[in-house]
Amino acid sequence: MNHRDQKARILHYLQNNGSMTTLEARNVLFIMHPASRIQQLREEGVNIQTVILENRVARYALGSKEVSHD
Repeated sequence: MNHRDQKARILHYLQNNGSMTTLEARNVLFIMHPASRIQQLREEGVNIQTVILENRVARYALGSKEVSHD
């Protein structure tokens, strides 16, 4: 799977689910380094918020949506 496909899958997941964690990206989308794809999406103008959870796991959400700290 190339980077373009990975970015599209992440964006689609965020649009349909509100947010995702690093672990969800790895276990559901099979993207092993989602932080790189998130950074690329940001560079393309996509507004993605990040909250760092326990054990340095990140939760990502689009735009101004509230990011849960669960």
